[in-house]
Amino acid sequence: MKRTRNERDRTAQRTSVPRASTAHPSRGGSRGYDPHWRAAQLADDAAGLPTVASNRSLRRWRQRIQPHEMTGNHEESVFTDEDRFLLLVFREKSCRCSGLAGGAGID
Repeated sequence: MKRTRNERDRTAQRTSVPRASTAHPSRGGSRGYDPHWRAAQLADDAAGLPTVASNRSLRRWRQRIQPHEMTGNHEESVFTDEDRFLLLVFREKSCRCSGLAGGAGID
């Protein structure tokens, strides 16, 4: 039985093997260098010592040493503590208003 391309793609996604470690940033790794390592490279550059990082990376790190957050291009769908608190407050008020919580109506 011949599988379609979409079925092959889904099979490949399910059977992918997790990597033991991420790729090194100089070889295309997506995580970037550790902020501590960035700071050490900036210090070496300021002292006139040779660095592994490129000049462009050093210039960028002088402006922003922390890497950008990797969000995965989708909104967070998990309730935060603030969301839970607001839901609790809303439910309490709606129960009082409808008389379900033993309240006498709107406060």
